[in-house]
Amino acid sequence: MSRTTLRGISLLLPLSLVYLFSCSCQNPSLKRDEVLRILSYNVQTLFDDELQGSEFPEYRPDPEGWNSAAYHGRLRNLARVIRECCPGGPDLVVLQEVEGPSVVRDLVRYFLRGMGYRFQACGRSEGFAFGQAVLSRYPILQARTLSACAGDSGLRPALELHIRTGMPGSSDIILFAVHWKSKLENIPGESEILRRMQAHSLVRRCAELLDSSPEVPIIIAGDFNESPGEFVRTAQHRFPTALVEAAEYEAWLQVA
Repeated sequence: MSRTTLRGISLLLPLSLVYLFSCSCQNPSLKRDEVLRILSYNVQTLFDDELQGSEFPEYRPDPEGWNSAAYHGRLRNLARVIRECCPGGPDLVVLQEVEGPSVVRDLVRYFLRGMGYRFQACGRSEGFAFGQAVLSRYPILQARTLSACAGDSGLRPALELHIRTGMPGSSDIILFAVHWKSKLENIPGESEILRRMQAHSLVRRCAELLDSSPEVPIIIAGDFNESPGEFVRTAQHRFPTALVEAAEYEAWLQVA
């Protein structure tokens, strides 16, 4: 794993590095109005309007197709989602399928001006056309990637950020931004195994963090490529990495 200490007010990480939802995380030690708001959003292949060579064919700049007007239109729509998802906008924005730093810069500079997102981290793995990005109103103290491999093939790693919120009783948090293996074009059972590998690496890292700093809250946000009720709905529990409610935990243990 690589580790980087962040200096300055903005970071664009060239590192190897969720569906739309927003949440509020409230620490019991905080007052009712001291809430950390997080938006996680898979923006679905958001490329800029410059030719980099790694774009999907339909997103290579073309006056009659993907061009500056189309690109800025998508940024404008994304900014509207961020601004309107909750009063005042979220404190942290976790995005998936972003081409790179240029997209983050354009989004913040031209469409989220005045929203306070002074700190950013983004990156993508070698061989992937896009990666993840995080916009934060709070300082990002450290960033690292958490990788998982299947043979010679790398899986999308999690992005681990240590963030100082300055909120009483919960000054620091650890945020994991994840994007797990899709079920599309799945050889029966294969993508499930790969998601379990990604989950295993994340569980191991969380155990390390909880052992060394049990008082620091850990938040995991991203595209898990699972539906919240999938474990219960799926016949014979074919996808045991689905999100599991506490009442189903014992059943999960029998197939994990």
